[in-house]
Amino acid sequence: MFHKPDFWMDSAAPVGPEAAYVVEVSLKVVPMLADCHDIQLGLASHLIRPMVADLISTGSWRYQMSRQQYRLIEGDCHAFVWLRHGSSEGQIIAYYARHPDNECPVRETEPAVPPGDLWMPHYAETVPPPRASGNPWRAALRTGAELPVTILKPALQYYAQYGPRTEMLGPGNFATAYLEMAREAIHVHRQWHGKGDAYITDSTGLIWRLVPPGPHSSKPQVTAVLPPRGKPADKPTDQRASRRPDSAAGYKGGIRRAT
Repeated sequence: MFHKPDFWMDSAAPVGPEAAYVVEVSLKVVPMLADCHDIQLGLASHLIRPMVADLISTGSWRYQMSRQQYRLIEGDCHAFVWLRHGSSEGQIIAYYARHPDNECPVRETEPAVPPGDLWMPHYAETVPPPRASGNPWRAALRTGAELPVTILKPALQYYAQYGPRTEMLGPGNFATAYLEMAREAIHVHRQWHGKGDAYITDSTGLIWRLVPPGPHSSKPQVTAVLPPRGKPADKPTDQRASRRPDSAAGYKGGIRRAT
C-alpha cells in the first residue's frame, strides 16, 4: 500500500502575493499571532494579510503531502500554515513563531515605516491594496511587541476620533492611527503607578483609561480615550435630552407618577 510522505518538502510558491488579500483566514490565527508576540488582538487582526502578502514574495514554502498543507515561513521568525485544494486559494489555519518579534535575533534594528500611504486591512476584509501603497506590518508588529501597554481596539478608535480626527478606522488609516497612538502610549505609561484603574492625560490633552493587565499579558490595558476636559464626548446634538410627544402621559409638573 502506498503511503503519502509525512515530512515537509521544499516547494514552489503555490500562489502569488495577491492571494494574501482573498484567502480565507481562520479565526484562531488571530490569537495565535497575538500570543506569540504579546500584542493586542486588534493589532493582530490587521497584521495577517499584510504579513502574508510580504512573505509570499520574500519567504519560502514547504509542503506536506499527507496533510496537503503548505507552510509559508521566514526562517524561525514567522510561519503560516496554509491549506489549499485544487484551484481555490484555500485557508490559512495557523501561525507559529519561535520568538517574540522584539527578541528577534535576525532583525536587530527597528523596522522602518515605509513612505507614502499605508495599507493594513482587517483579516475579515478582502480588500486589495491600492497601487504603490506601503506595507507597514514589520514596523507595526515591532511597535506592538515593544509597547509596555496593550491598546484595546475600542481605545484606538476613540483615539483616532478625538486625536487625528478620523471618523472610522479602515485599511488606509489603521496603521497611521496605531503608530501615532503607540508613540503617545510611552508618555502615558510613564505616569501609571502600577496598580488600579487610572485616568491619565497625554501630551495633547486626551485622557486615557488604564486598567491592570488581563489574563494573557503582563501589560496594563488601555481601554478608552476621552476628549480633553470640558469638551463634549460626541456631537452636541447627542448630548441633549429629548422626549417624544407621546411620552407626556403619566407626567405632571415634570415628575413621573409612580405606577
